[in-house]
This record gives sequence, C-alpha cells and structure tokens, in this order.
Amino acid sequence: MDWTVFAQQTWNGLVNGTGYALFALGLTLIFGVLNVINLSHGEFFMLGAMVAVFLQKLLGINFFVALVPAALLGGALGFICNRVAVRPLVRASPLSTILSTLALSYILVNISLTLWPYPVTLKVPFKGVINLGGVHITEASLVSFALGGIAVAILYLFLTKMRKGKEIGATAQNMVGASLVGIDVKGIFDLTFVIAAALAAVGGVLVAPLWQAYSTMGQAILLKGFAIVVVGGMGNVMGCVGVALLVGIGEALFGNYVSMYFKEAALFVVMIIVLLIRPQGIFAEK
Repeated sequence: MDWTVFAQQTWNGLVNGTGYALFALGLTLIFGVLNVINLSHGEFFMLGAMVAVFLQKLLGINFFVALVPAALLGGALGFICNRVAVRPLVRASPLSTILSTLALSYILVNISLTLWPYPVTLKVPFKGVINLGGVHITEASLVSFALGGIAVAILYLFLTKMRKGKEIGATAQNMVGASLVGIDVKGIFDLTFVIAAALAAVGGVLVAPLWQAYSTMGQAILLKGFAIVVVGGMGNVMGCVGVALLVGIGEALFGNYVSMYFKEAALFVVMIIVLLIRPQGIFAEK
C-alpha cells in the first residue's frame, strides 16, 4: 500500500467530513429539540454557498467577510422556516411538518435555479499548496478545515457552557419540564432553527471553494446528512461530528481503493446495518 496516497485521501476525507458535520449538526439539533425532520435544511447549505459567491462577484468582498452575511442570511431563513413551515404545525402529525418543509425546499430550489442556473465557484485569497511528506494540502482546504473545527468548538461550548445552550439541552430532554421551570420553549425553537440554519450556511461557504456550488447541492447532501444523524444517534451532537468525519474519510478511501461509483452507497449500507443492530444510533445514550 502506498501510505502517501492513503494519507492524502484521509486528509481529503477529513476536509469533506467537516462540511458534512456542519450540515448534519443542524439536522440533529432540530430533531433533538423539536422532533422535526426538516427537509428544507439542504437549501440553507446551498444558499450559504451561492450568496457568498454572489456577494463576492457583486461587491468583491473577501472570502472571510462573505461568511458573515451568509451565516446571517442562513439564520434569518431558519427563523422564517420555523415560523412559517414548522411552528404552526407543531401539534399536527409529523407528516405535516415533513410535507411543509419539503414544499419550502422546492420553493427555495426553484428560486435559486432562477437566480443561479449554472454552477459557480467561490474564489479564495489563498492558492498555495503545503507539501508534508508527499501529502499535498492546499491552503484553501486547510482554512476550510480549521474554520469548520472552530465552528464546531463554538457550538459545543455554547451548548455546554452558556445559559441559552443549556436551555436548548433541557428543552430537548423534556419540553414540558423546561416550560414549567420558566424556559421560553417557543423562543428556544426559534433559536435552534437559527443556529442550525446558520451552521448549514457556513458549511456551504466553507465547501464552496473546494466543490462547485450549484442550486441543487443542498438536495444532493440532504440524504447523506440524515444518514450521518441516524448512524451517530438522533440528537447527539458530538456523535454526529464523529460520524461525519468518518464518513468523509470512508468515502475518500472507498472511492480510491474500491470503487468511485459505489462510495455513496457504502454509507447507506452502514446506516441499514446500524438501524437493524442499534436503531437509536451508535453514540446514542441507552
């Protein structure tokens, strides 16, 4: 085995896994707190990337600056999604919110196809390549990986150290109990959607320099995001991150050593096995 190739593919997988993690974290947060399956989540990811490219072309702003409006727009769309497509149906059957968010997904995709009918690329100010023992690490991938790690760390600290973060955790554990001790549950719902959508938008911006951004990219990653959440354990934040990184590495290695054509299917085979053996997910608490 050529260990240089192995290391190169592992690095490539880690970078992709960071994007998967930011996307899947939003899914697991929304499901963990609201018990809602949000089928429009992919469009927050896509719009983050597309808006960053649009602002860069229109205003010539820097990649780092583009992260801010993309995250703010993602958060705003998350708030609207909750108020329009989820919150009015929270007491209805789960199928109602699934169909509602699916409808919102198609609306956003069609708007995006009208505005951006062709794939686009986000330009970055760093084009160098670092050579570590034969492993080529582009500066763009290194920055994306580092910023993704920072975003995950900030989320973890927020959920474990900040009052609002702890209120999100309490609401996820027992919604009725949280409301009885004075937590604004409806406000927590809004906050959770805002955070989840902003994370997805940031993830879209971070992968845009590495992948081509296009209007249906959110739908392409949506099923993969759900598979990551299921394998990691619904509502388990750190389990989701771990599985996302493993999926990225697994895809890269599987595509290199086994088959490029079946690397996407491998994750779903694992998901089926996990559902049969441990339906609650690998890292879920008993």
